[in-house]
Amino acid sequence: MAVRRNLNTLTQAERDRFIRAVKQMKRVAGDDGYDHYVRTHDTAQTGVGDAASLNVNPAHGGPAFCPWHRYFIARFEQSLQAADRTASPGAAGTLTLPYWDWTNDDAGSPNRQRGGLWADDFLGGNGDPVTTGPFRAGEWVTLPQTGTPQGRDLARDFAATPGGDTLPRAVAVAYALRAEGFDVPPYGREPGGGLLGVSSPAAPTVVRTAGGRLAAGTYSVSVSYITAEGETRPSPSAAVTVAANDALRVSSPPARATVTGYVVYVSFAGGAPDSETRQSGTTAIGTDTTLTAVSGPALPRPNMNSTASFRALLEGWTAGPGMPTPGMHNRTHVWVGGSMQYGTSPNDPAFFLHHCNIDRLWALWQLTHPGQNYPIAVPLLGGAIGPRPHGLDDAMSPWLAAPERITPRDMLDHTRVTVRGRAAGYTYDTDPLGLAVNVAP
Repeated sequence: MAVRRNLNTLTQAERDRFIRAVKQMKRVAGDDGYDHYVRTHDTAQTGVGDAASLNVNPAHGGPAFCPWHRYFIARFEQSLQAADRTASPGAAGTLTLPYWDWTNDDAGSPNRQRGGLWADDFLGGNGDPVTTGPFRAGEWVTLPQTGTPQGRDLARDFAATPGGDTLPRAVAVAYALRAEGFDVPPYGREPGGGLLGVSSPAAPTVVRTAGGRLAAGTYSVSVSYITAEGETRPSPSAAVTVAANDALRVSSPPARATVTGYVVYVSFAGGAPDSETRQSGTTAIGTDTTLTAVSGPALPRPNMNSTASFRALLEGWTAGPGMPTPGMHNRTHVWVGGSMQYGTSPNDPAFFLHHCNIDRLWALWQLTHPGQNYPIAVPLLGGAIGPRPHGLDDAMSPWLAAPERITPRDMLDHTRVTVRGRAAGYTYDTDPLGLAVNVAP
């Protein structure tokens, strides 16, 4: 099976081969050509064509951010392999996308790129226009944004835009990878807003009881309910102060008739490092749970609400405590700047190495969090026409009809991806050995 690798591990011959294939794609017309992918992403971002008829961005701001881009770059990789066979005669067409782990490249100075991504013999450097490397001015003409009259040379403006003065750091990745829920309502960018404002359950009732092993202090308790539809519904927190050797009795509110599971999160705010415990199972809402002890890692888990799900953290609409926003995905686009800040951001080949890393992190989260909790149904926006393309079995625009009808369910296991009827599964060099993706919703 193909292995996608860190760009830092590529030999010079492998880097040269990648560049030849990308430049060959630029010469190809039709849906295997480079510009086809630029326009596909721009259409999704700007809401024209199929995206406009659905009245929603099919690729961003919701659960399908991850599966949409997984298929998008897998399809690009298939086209890249076809170009590789032309550009490198005798090649077996097994070229894979490398990924750019940007956490390796932010080492005090925003422009200190240890991996050589911006080297003259790879993607070239900074500038408007870019004047070095194989994609410099005169060698690489970008596709214009929808509604603009003409293309232009590739542009980059490293670390010059507010919200992108530094690259994402390892602590942000570690925080996101600890998130227990893939995505939760309202699936949007802002608390209480976004694509659809779905109310959360009420805060639980929490009382102190005897017979526990808790340290004296104040505890914050919230409950996340896993609904029959496969969604994770968070509650607000409730605080209670206890004495030494007390326990907590948590009564979950009757917000819904039944759930398929629940998770109780407890944080201790008594001066010691934050910690958490989890109690999960199948229950009717309203059942009581008694917690006699609280233990866990020092780094608090994200609150399970619309601004701290794994997808929202990965896409970058929010970040962990004390971490800058925008976060990971969005922050990297802003850091590169120039051509990478628009719907036509695939004009910069760095887009595909960046999104390969985003997909790698989703794969890593999946492998360490069995049971997807991917939303089975994502309700319509008010006044929207047609289905939302973010639910588990919704076709994602523009891949709406056979033989290329693609849903999030099709993309849950990166080792079993199929592109245009051909097996296109892959692994990453960071995939944990011995673990398999559990694709149950």
